[in-house]
Amino acid sequence: MKQSVYPPLLPLLFIIIGGVSWYSQYRLRSKPVRRIPAMATLNDLARLDEDQFYDISHVSLSEIPLSSDALCPGNTSFDCRKRLIQLQRDVVADYPIPIPQPNVPALISPGEAVESYRKYITNHAGEPKLIAFRQLYPRILLNNYGILASNNHALILYFTEQMLNAHSQDFATLAQALTLLKPDVPASQYNQWLTVTIREAEARKIEQQKLISDTKKQMAALSASTDFEQKKSYWLSLKFFLERLEATTVSADVVALHKLQQPARQ
Repeated sequence: MKQSVYPPLLPLLFIIIGGVSWYSQYRLRSKPVRRIPAMATLNDLARLDEDQFYDISHVSLSEIPLSSDALCPGNTSFDCRKRLIQLQRDVVADYPIPIPQPNVPALISPGEAVESYRKYITNHAGEPKLIAFRQLYPRILLNNYGILASNNHALILYFTEQMLNAHSQDFATLAQALTLLKPDVPASQYNQWLTVTIREAEARKIEQQKLISDTKKQMAALSASTDFEQKKSYWLSLKFFLERLEATTVSADVVALHKLQQPARQ
């Protein structure tokens, strides 16, 4: 009897069905949840904050590094920075107020955003996470929700005080807000705010200048190395980092803040 040159159909059918079943399960598998990594803080500037985010709506929360002064004054240790990063992660994970995006209708009105802000403050009263929240979100409401461009000086004052008390590093927004509030605030209080803000802005400027200088030296050393071609990708990442640093210096903000100084009235 002549044997068939074709394989038995039943085993082959089982193989095909099994393969299809496996592929279907693979396609329908649950995707791992991407956790939001910690953003860089004031003392961890060697990382680009935006690179730590997978959702564009969160990028606005990474544009300004956080200060640890309100969390542990005068302490720049790793433990303090680690605590600040965790608080930052907690607030970003909460995402208590939608952040308006360019060319996209806002999900809530400015009034609703203000209400959400105050509700978050009330619900988390006394919690350390408010140190990060008061640095991250007032600038969002002032800029992205148009409060800074409005005539509502009471709200501008409220959010500016929130930023100042939290030692916000967004000196550009602070300079604009303090310019608007100059006629509304007693000179003694106003000058006290300016003194502290200018001191912190100048310290930030010095740190930025040192980081820019150190980055340039590192790039020069890599360029002069004999194995530059093997290290070129790292050199390019440093180049991109340097460009970002130079584009986000606070030098202009320091100048703007100094212009606001005024002698205290008797």
